[in-house]
Amino acid sequence: MSPEEDKSSFNLTQLLTIFCALTTLLITLIRMNFSSLPSTFSWLGIANSLVFFLLWGCFRIGLFKRYAAGILLCTINLVLVPMVIISGGLSSQFAPLVALMPFMFTLLGGFSYAIWVNLAWSLVWIMMLKIGMYDLDLTQSPWEQGKAMSKALWLILSTNISTFLAIKFENTNRRQKKELIKLANQDNLTGVYNRRGMTQLLNNEIYYCLRSKTYLSVMFVDVDFFKKYNDLNGHVEGDKVLIDVANCLVNNTREGQDTVARYGGEEFIIIMRSTNALEAKVAAEKIRQSVQGLQIKYSDVQDEFITVTIGLYSTKCINEQVEDILNTADQALYLGKQQGRNRVISA
Repeated sequence: MSPEEDKSSFNLTQLLTIFCALTTLLITLIRMNFSSLPSTFSWLGIANSLVFFLLWGCFRIGLFKRYAAGILLCTINLVLVPMVIISGGLSSQFAPLVALMPFMFTLLGGFSYAIWVNLAWSLVWIMMLKIGMYDLDLTQSPWEQGKAMSKALWLILSTNISTFLAIKFENTNRRQKKELIKLANQDNLTGVYNRRGMTQLLNNEIYYCLRSKTYLSVMFVDVDFFKKYNDLNGHVEGDKVLIDVANCLVNNTREGQDTVARYGGEEFIIIMRSTNALEAKVAAEKIRQSVQGLQIKYSDVQDEFITVTIGLYSTKCINEQVEDILNTADQALYLGKQQGRNRVISA
């Protein structure tokens, strides 16, 4: 697992440990007041909760961090097996907890752990069935009502644990999906959107523009004479320039409204929602001046700084697709290059 996955697993292990400790203690105390089970079982319940509290304390101070999940899972089973055996075997009130084991093992240790615990408990149930351990009950409860109360409490516990695990699984799954989408749409070098992500986003913005009947503005930004900079300073330094330019573009756009993407090489796209031609021209000029203000020299022997040329297109997106908008902005960029670069040209 990655360091992030290890940390997430350890945090989940701590959470489940304290959850087991508190619920075991709470249900034991409730059962003492509403059930007629022997006091031995109450003391066993308290002892089990103390074991979980002790484990949680160890995990909190960083002990057994590498093996925390395995220790917790082994402890749960070591506590559960004898409790099931002495309280009725197949008809034990603790039996509903066993069904949660594969799910818990999958979250904490992976699917291989879940397969092993599933096989182990399947063998336990088969052995109990073979030796007739379906009516053994050392709880000696004189009233069926007391036993029913104990079963109800443990069913409530198992239901709450399954709900907690399901929510945790869903949150983890959703977070991982978001991370995958982010990685698929993010430029590895600059951290802004890549071309794929930009295309999807621009499609959405066209739909929003048509629905809201507002303007959409798109800038095509090109770093001037970038090949010259690479030839003089090398590609590593060139990558640093692209990162600096990308950060400058992000810092000079509206968070939540505008989107910066790397189109390819030294070219960037900026998508500006609900922005007309005049507003976009002002924003583009600000961006051009900001990049020039970075004062990145082409070389130590030259006083020329890195600049950008920006092709700008504002539209209401009527009968236009992504390619149409990008081509129009690109044509404006081409005119800007022809006219000497380091300028903003509107289509």
